[in-house]
Amino acid sequence: MAKGPKSVLPTNTDWYFDCIRECDPARADRLEHVAQFDHIARDMRVALHTAILRKHCRIALDKPIKGEPGERAILQFPVCPYLFDAFFNARCGYRANYWAAPNFGIQSERALVSLLAQLLGNLPPHLRARKIELHAGATRLEEDVGFCNVATAFLAASLSSNLSKLWICERPLRSTKGALDDVIQSFRDEALRLNVPRWAKAQAILPEPQLCWIDWKGAFVDGVRHFQPKLPEARAASLYKTGWT
Repeated sequence: MAKGPKSVLPTNTDWYFDCIRECDPARADRLEHVAQFDHIARDMRVALHTAILRKHCRIALDKPIKGEPGERAILQFPVCPYLFDAFFNARCGYRANYWAAPNFGIQSERALVSLLAQLLGNLPPHLRARKIELHAGATRLEEDVGFCNVATAFLAASLSSNLSKLWICERPLRSTKGALDDVIQSFRDEALRLNVPRWAKAQAILPEPQLCWIDWKGAFVDGVRHFQPKLPEARAASLYKTGWT
């Protein structure tokens, strides 16, 4: 993995695990010993490679919610609970990189995307995917409307873009039509507090093992144009300020 930018990650006074330790000392100890984001990134690559070999990836296409032309790829893959926890909650993890500085988080994420994108060449030339429609309203609704076909070349173009992004999987794809379940509230209801003084509502989300999935969303592609409705800088600013998107 190419070395990312240098910045100051949180220390044990900026980001600590006292609330986790009260309930699960072993988990707190594991989080204390996650050393580098590079190690997390390499483990993520192994998890994706394994998912590709075992055909455990979930793939979908969706369109911008406001009806602009373009389409993007979505790829979801499972990780073990330890890696999920390290990725999301460790002092050197994904959110900690955004805690350091918005631009630091963006560049670290791009390095991770570049590492994962190397594996897309292991996929067959064409794939079956799910077609997702987004509906605006009081709450966001994502609806699976059935199967579609996608060229791996398009998948790679969308997912390898500098505008692509990773996050924990809040709306798992499935193999049947219908509204996707939004599981994030149940995750948050069950989460322990993450002690990050700068983030008043920080939570150390860790779902049941079967729900430990990563959501990789590509850029929307319209011909040669790549875009996201929410610019990476705006997303990064939100992560920096609150630890959430």
